Amino acid sequence: MSAARNTTLDAATARNHLLAALPADEFGRIAPSLELVRCPAGMILVDDGQPADRAYFPVTCIAARLSTMHNGATGEHGIVGRDGLVGIAAFLGGGPTPGRVETVIGGDALTMPAAPLLAEFRRGAAFQRLLLQYIQTLIVQVSVEAVCRIHHTAEQRLARLLLQVLDRWFSADFPLTQESLGMLLGARRETVSHATSHLQNLNLIRHERGHVRILDAEQLERIACECYQAVASRPGRIIEARP
Repeated sequence: MSAARNTTLDAATARNHLLAALPADEFGRIAPSLELVRCPAGMILVDDGQPADRAYFPVTCIAARLSTMHNGATGEHGIVGRDGLVGIAAFLGGGPTPGRVETVIGGDALTMPAAPLLAEFRRGAAFQRLLLQYIQTLIVQVSVEAVCRIHHTAEQRLARLLLQVLDRWFSADFPLTQESLGMLLGARRETVSHATSHLQNLNLIRHERGHVRILDAEQLERIACECYQAVASRPGRIIEARP
């Protein structure tokens, strides 16, 4: 690889927790298959019922796993950013995936085809261990959020969601419209508007012109339900960067 590509790849890799945690020799084997791509908001990374023919390791974008019901209602069951990857079916059998994975905040991702990903996974070394740990995290996230949707208020769930995005973003200011928040929460616009207004009145967030700014994450965490702590994934908390 050229020096310029190496520099760009290293900078992007350092921001994705899974790739950054790989030993140098294992990363060296997959590096030629990685490509840095732009993923605008609304891009479908994995479509409903389609096999995952490649994986995406978010660098600055954030994606959500979404399911749409026959009545048109859409709900989120897990978000992924620099903490993980999109396309786990690429190394878990490769079959069709229910629901879709869509970027909700545009940015960059490192992508690679399924074949080299599966080959490295089958070696059974650190790459396999990291991916299996990540799958365990996803299982917990999906399970907790299913219960959360039933038992907690829209305001609690909004606080949890904003904190989860903050954990995966590089600043306290990120682009999320009320429409996007409604899609992620599976709630009507009026419900989202009421919840965001209340959090603003408490001076915990500012939401205007399609952007959210977290003003007081500590107090916001107190508003959020206990589900946030169950699925929290702050940078560096779970996975250490490779030497």
